[in-house]
Amino acid sequence: MILDKELEILSGQAITSSAVTSDAKYLGKTKSARAATLVVTGVGLTGGTAIQIELITSSTSAFSSSATIGSWAVDLTASPMLQVQIPYTVKEYVKVKATPTGTFTAGTISADVAYGPELAAV
Repeated sequence: MILDKELEILSGQAITSSAVTSDAKYLGKTKSARAATLVVTGVGLTGGTAIQIELITSSTSAFSSSATIGSWAVDLTASPMLQVQIPYTVKEYVKVKATPTGTFTAGTISADVAYGPELAAV
């Protein structure tokens, strides 16, 4: 798996009882952005019972006209917790929204765009 710091969407973001939304990340206009995988990892998560991940996209960084193009429940016991192909409908900009169920008393999550042949087919 190839991770690029420039394609990091969330980096060690603390999660408690409120939803966390990343800043806008520019993926570009190329078709390769549509052939990527969203990878979500967690460190030291305790307390909560679930996290729902949404991938939001827009053609502008202002997100004045955006759409949710995917929503997935993560597996809190897996590493990575989520690994899914980014839908072909993705536009130039993306955001990730992580919504917890229950109250996490500790832990962080990260979300990255990844490329590479080692990624599992999903």
